[in-house]
Amino acid sequence: MGYYRDKESEYGNDERWMIIKLKASNVVRRYYDICCLTAAIYLLWILARPVVLLIFGKILPEGRTSLVSIVATLAFIYMLSVIVEYFALRYYDKNM
Repeated sequence: MGYYRDKESEYGNDERWMIIKLKASNVVRRYYDICCLTAAIYLLWILARPVVLLIFGKILPEGRTSLVSIVATLAFIYMLSVIVEYFALRYYDKNM
């Protein structure tokens, strides 16, 4: 991450930069919390879907979830977390 490396060398290891990194990591942690909650709801839906289909028959459309799509989604979530951290660092760097 170029921005992180540039600011790390600019600020050194001073207290301001440590606070900026801490606040940015809290933003990323909240992002992962939201992603984990969404994934848990989705997993619950995948597990509960056969029961719902047994009760309500073929009212709901059927869909297949492949391993490739799950891995691609996890990779996208990780890549998006890097972008979230970048913008959080820039935001806190300008506003502190």
